[in-house]
Amino acid sequence: TGLFHVKNDRLNNLSFAVILILLISPLSLFAVGFLLSVCAVGGIILLSKSTVRFAKKLKIPETVSSPIGATFGAQAGTLPIMMAKFGYIRARLKVSELPQTKGC
Repeated sequence: TGLFHVKNDRLNNLSFAVILILLISPLSLFAVGFLLSVCAVGGIILLSKSTVRFAKKLKIPETVSSPIGATFGAQAGTLPIMMAKFGYIRARLKVSELPQTKGC
């Protein structure tokens, strides 16, 4: 239990931080940066563990799956804001970003 006798977990901490920021600056609710930050952290909190568990079933080491889980969570969390504010999602991959391998 924390200061207010509430279960101390990451989602409660994020909620408390959001409430505190909005009490200090209510107009932050309309700032795209604030929304993207909150949604990214929320996505990481909600999706990273399940992504790591799924990767573990595929025998992917946690040193690889943990950053992938955080990235996936952040991307999935910000997806609704990106669509609402910008109207599209950029999903472009350059050939130069692909690793150079033989036999592909």
